[in-house]
Amino acid sequence: QGAWASGGNLNTGRFNGDSGNTPVTAGIYFGGTGVSALTEEYDGTSWTESGDLGTARTALHGFGTQTTAVGSAGYVDGSGDVANVEEYNGSSWTEVTDTPSSRRGGASFGTLTAGVIVGGHPNLNTTLEYDGTNWASGGNIGTGMDRTEGAGAGTLTAGLVVAGDTTESFTYDGTNWTDIGTCLGPHDGGVDMGVQTSAIIATGFPPPGSNILTTVETYDGTSFSTAPSVATGRYGAGKGGVASTAAFICGGDQNPGTVANTEEFTGATTALNLKTITDS
Repeated sequence: QGAWASGGNLNTGRFNGDSGNTPVTAGIYFGGTGVSALTEEYDGTSWTESGDLGTARTALHGFGTQTTAVGSAGYVDGSGDVANVEEYNGSSWTEVTDTPSSRRGGASFGTLTAGVIVGGHPNLNTTLEYDGTNWASGGNIGTGMDRTEGAGAGTLTAGLVVAGDTTESFTYDGTNWTDIGTCLGPHDGGVDMGVQTSAIIATGFPPPGSNILTTVETYDGTSFSTAPSVATGRYGAGKGGVASTAAFICGGDQNPGTVANTEEFTGATTALNLKTITDS
């Protein structure tokens, strides 16, 4: 089953920023409410502030690693939804080619040279793919999905989108989206971590009138299973993790109440007991 444990706090608590597809020991979280330009890096123990985004924003799409991250689109106070895209080299951000259209929220995953953003406000179903220089259209996800606050996991040719405004879930092969049915419960504003065949789906909004969710699920490429809950319910969190056996979430909001804490997940491992048999 595995378990969640406390990690280091963000220097500045915030929500609706975004992260890359990173391991626990090399995490990143940038942007967020405020409208923030802050970037922080995680080493598995503590967070350290780094270079600010050129354009402060919230509800942006993020993908890549701690040293090759991409922050695209989002929302800027006074300007609304934007198309700005920036690349991060481990210390500073550089403005690059804008997305073809402005949007905020939505899912994102992949690498600097093979990234994907999909969905977003207002009720978009379109997909955009990034090759490190240019943006191109990918396959539509099939239904309008205002998928908010950082959902999405995997790679351009093996992507996964679960958390969002419905429980319907999808995989992506670089061309087409496939509806894989519903997850076990709502995760609007939740996060997806890992890869298409080993993912964690955590937290988010519940049905109206309920508390912010602490629930967690795993996906093994075939089915969803219940996993241990987080200690702090939240939505709009940052995240990282390359499999369902090791992941983290950070920051987020409890509606009301922004949090700064990080929780790390360590998946269960199976120990093999060996018995030596000696012929007499």
